[in-house]
Amino acid sequence: MNLGIVHGRSVGLELSLDDLQKVSDEVPFLADLKPSDKYVLEDVHKIGGTPAVIRYLLELGYLGGDCMTVTGKKMAENAQSYPRLPDGQVGPALVFEGEEAMLVAISENPSSFKGKAVVIRGVGPKGGPGMPEMLTPTSAIMGAGLGKVPFSGGSRGFVVGHICPEAQDGGSIRLVQNGDLISIDVQKRAINVELTDAELNERRKKWNPPPLKADRGVLHKEGTDNLAYTAYIID
Repeated sequence: MNLGIVHGRSVGLELSLDDLQKVSDEVPFLADLKPSDKYVLEDVHKIGGTPAVIRYLLELGYLGGDCMTVTGKKMAENAQSYPRLPDGQVGPALVFEGEEAMLVAISENPSSFKGKAVVIRGVGPKGGPGMPEMLTPTSAIMGAGLGKVPFSGGSRGFVVGHICPEAQDGGSIRLVQNGDLISIDVQKRAINVELTDAELNERRKKWNPPPLKADRGVLHKEGTDNLAYTAYIID
């Protein structure tokens, strides 16, 4: 007999296996921890520990935040100072026109990249042209000790393979400037820049499409073909 049913009877509750299954169906799965699963408590500690889990549960409405604690504040008040579980990243933009400019900058001052959202424009299917591989810039970031999560073997961190429409085609990425706050939300699969519509429209008025890098031959054809790519996040 299931222990849950036995314990229920000990306090006068009649529980069935269906009752227990209903509870199981509605309880959210948060982490696959040992002894029966993959991760250990050290892994929980690395992403914020129990405080981050408490804040997460409060934000989802699974905990009541009105409970008074030994700090003299309610649980919800305490949780405002707790870290969030790392389900995304926010950072001020560090913008480069092309791969080469980014490589020069990181070789001269790698510390300036710490905590930044690095944006490399002009490397899409039309701006490249041909969508060159971006393993060198991401490997350079890893080599500077600024990455943690694997992407394509030599890259780390929250990496977006391609943003469509690209800057050459007039995509919004063309409007991003150094210092703009960019957020990558893995749960919502969204990338946003914290600018108002008015700010974006003002920048849009001043923008002119850059000239294609090739005006003849195969590269020119590559840059003018209407190629379609989808933005994606590798976590």
